[in-house]
Amino acid sequence: MRRFIGLVVLFAFSSPLQVPIQQPSSEVNMERNALDKWMTLLAEAESGNDATLKIVDTNRRYSYGCLQFQFRTFRQYAREYALFEEFDDRGLRREIYNCGSQRKLATMMIEDDYDNWRHWRNTVKKIGLPPRT
Repeated sequence: MRRFIGLVVLFAFSSPLQVPIQQPSSEVNMERNALDKWMTLLAEAESGNDATLKIVDTNRRYSYGCLQFQFRTFRQYAREYALFEEFDDRGLRREIYNCGSQRKLATMMIEDDYDNWRHWRNTVKKIGLPPRT
């Protein structure tokens, strides 16, 4: 038994150390650019990139702006990521029409949890999945 433990200890110390490797900033920028391009495709497919668009969605709720956020989703994630804290619900109802704000929020959502692309699942069937960052 001692011989076996000694081999395990020897093996453990003879293995190369696992050191996390940081991505070079150019790779991070390329990934961010790929996600930005995907967001542009998403906005085009969702609304024709129309910031003023307001439609009744298949679930009978309104969807707003270029990425067609529903208000509850927009508010939930804005609060989760501490965005637009200066706005009450009335202010958020105006901010939801800001394409830059929608893109920023959607990017944060997907970077935080890749599966958040499912908020746009019907459009993703047409344009493909977002790139992984």
